[in-house]
Amino acid sequence: MRRRFRSKRLSQIALLPTLLTLGNLLCGFAAIHFVAKHLAGVDVFTAGHARVERWLPTHLAIAGYLIFASMVFDAFDGRVARLMRKTSDFGAQMDSLADVVSFGAAPAFLLIGLVSKALAGDGQVSPISDQIGGRIVWIIAAIYLCCGALRLARFNVENTHDESSHMWFKGLPIPGAASVVASLVILHEEVIRRNQASILSDVVVWAMPVITLAVGLLMVSRVRYAHMANKYLRGRRPWHMIFWFLFLLAMFIVYPQMVLAVITLAYAASGPAGAVYRRFVPAPIEEGPAPENGVPGPVDSPRPAWHKRPGE
Repeated sequence: MRRRFRSKRLSQIALLPTLLTLGNLLCGFAAIHFVAKHLAGVDVFTAGHARVERWLPTHLAIAGYLIFASMVFDAFDGRVARLMRKTSDFGAQMDSLADVVSFGAAPAFLLIGLVSKALAGDGQVSPISDQIGGRIVWIIAAIYLCCGALRLARFNVENTHDESSHMWFKGLPIPGAASVVASLVILHEEVIRRNQASILSDVVVWAMPVITLAVGLLMVSRVRYAHMANKYLRGRRPWHMIFWFLFLLAMFIVYPQMVLAVITLAYAASGPAGAVYRRFVPAPIEEGPAPENGVPGPVDSPRPAWHKRPGE
């Protein structure tokens, strides 16, 4: 007898979380679009509007801010689905597909758009470029994209549905890697807007390929990264943390592009720095209970070398 296999059919979806995920995807697509306009040499539509031009001076800056807009949509789609109790495998897969565009392809293309200007030619960053520098930059962008896709696939396989258990990530999250690339491009465009040319802008351009390659490799590493929302915003925290948040807010209002770049770079560097710290600074050994009648109480034996905390 022939067996009949019933194919799965999706009949309903959670509308609001899906719309938020599509917003993430469309922002990433728009970022790629504006990088393409930059490479084509199209004039920026904000020229002549002083207040708008301050935030959106170039097509590359617009693309960078659109990547951060994708992060806003990405931060809310899962939370809205959990609040509505509408989480599903469809939503998880849709989220990853959107992320690979917004935080994988868009930052990689953003790197190409930034360095193409420095190499004096729109077609200089290419796998068939005459310049070895252009070929190297294209390869780095491709490696970043591949690492982002691998990071998302690994997260989908290893992820647990209980968000409260997510205190640490294994490897740099792909939005964190994308934020580094986007914030540095935004900083570069702001420096150019203010000074036309400076040492800082040149340093950012030539450091971008190295930084992009580094954050790409950190995505597929096992380096432990803190889940910022769960670790520092959930539950009760020391009261002095409010002053640090207010300080960062004040600095962001005064120097928004610089603070954005510093925060994203600090988060990307926190993983390797924490790994080095845990490697060379041993954890404090807890003392046992006070001795009774001259007999010392039991002391917890040290953990074997193979028994480590998750992420160590």
